[in-house]
Amino acid sequence: MDKLVTDFSSIIKVINLLFGRLPVLLNQDGQEFPIKIIAMKEKGLIILNTKNSQGIERNLSVIHNGTKIQVTFKKLGGDDKGIEILSPIKMTITEAKRESNRVILQENNPKLSVTNLINQNDIQKAIGFVDKKVDTIIKEYSQRLNSKFRNVNIYISARLDGRMRLMQNYDKPIYIPDRKAENFNHPSFLPFHEYIRLVSIAKLNEDFLSEITVPLKYKGYSSLGYVQVNSENVLPFESYDIISKISQALTSDLIQTGVFQESKEICDVNDLSATGLSFLHPQSRLFSRSMTMGETIVFDLNLPDKKKVVCRGIIKNIKNTEVMFRVGIQFYNNVSNTNEEIEKFLNKSQD
Repeated sequence: MDKLVTDFSSIIKVINLLFGRLPVLLNQDGQEFPIKIIAMKEKGLIILNTKNSQGIERNLSVIHNGTKIQVTFKKLGGDDKGIEILSPIKMTITEAKRESNRVILQENNPKLSVTNLINQNDIQKAIGFVDKKVDTIIKEYSQRLNSKFRNVNIYISARLDGRMRLMQNYDKPIYIPDRKAENFNHPSFLPFHEYIRLVSIAKLNEDFLSEITVPLKYKGYSSLGYVQVNSENVLPFESYDIISKISQALTSDLIQTGVFQESKEICDVNDLSATGLSFLHPQSRLFSRSMTMGETIVFDLNLPDKKKVVCRGIIKNIKNTEVMFRVGIQFYNNVSNTNEEIEKFLNKSQD
């Protein structure tokens, strides 16, 4: 079944079709690690690579319909924070086989559980409903921000506008102390040139010199909107810190309203690897509605010593046992601290 493809246009078509919607893995030193795709470009990809990869070649793969598609890229550039610009060299197509080490959780292993499951589509749907509790919270936080800053905007929407799309792609907030200054860049914030391109399309009041925009995300994953503050004067970094903390509190209060309908089941984990897990879930109306093949879910993974990490994954398979459904998940762009905690647990379990 092995097939080698070197035609550039054919490889780009596959990348555009699959790499933006399926979990992408970095193949390095005989292991597979989840990788984040920041942006799709005409001639390749921009990724966030936190694995300190050496050399200029990167091997990224996806699994699609039982087939493993691995593309070898050449690194063209990047920064010291893990951003890498890649251009494809070749593509190999083989039968998909499980390659990552998986810990089977038995009686002598620590017990892990999955809780607070929710379908990512249900998160977006919940934002669209008019809810008095949500409106009240937004009004309270608007007043809180307006007491400290002028020109405040709290944007809550399931629809991605230009700001949300850029912040989501780069996984970074916006901090522009002076948009008329020469090329301000900081690795923790949206690149200056992207911001200038944004405001050239989405016109901004010419009097505004500074902008801070912090994304609102459901548990660090699904976009709910953002908090935006503009000013005619330079906003110092202390202002960013204040707005960031208020935004975190706002997100937490939005989740506490109960508009996001999470499963209340405590699901035992069967097995766990760096790239996915499986768990048991009882039949229920919520399960039937939300747990279908190919759907993306967000959930809490409860680890030993009362540690909890938030995961996101795509449902790869569902098997009906006598009393439960066994659900197989492939992780999809987990946040970095989640991957780190899972790796720590796996390394400790295999010692």
